[in-house]
Amino acid sequence: MEKLKKQDPNFAEMVERHKSLESKLEELRSKSYLSAEDEALERALKREKLHLRDQIDKIIRINKNVVLPA
Repeated sequence: MEKLKKQDPNFAEMVERHKSLESKLEELRSKSYLSAEDEALERALKREKLHLRDQIDKIIRINKNVVLPA
């Protein structure tokens, strides 16, 4: 994955965004009470994070099937 991040700035950006979303979700999880706004934000963050994870996994799968010349 590190090689992909170096080769593809868009991929690296997706990975960083995914990490950022996880941090924001951790902040929400640390609260003892979530307001309706917080719950809506949590759902939106989870959706975005899942979408990014799907994109990241797709790129990884595609690149595993590509054989680069030595």
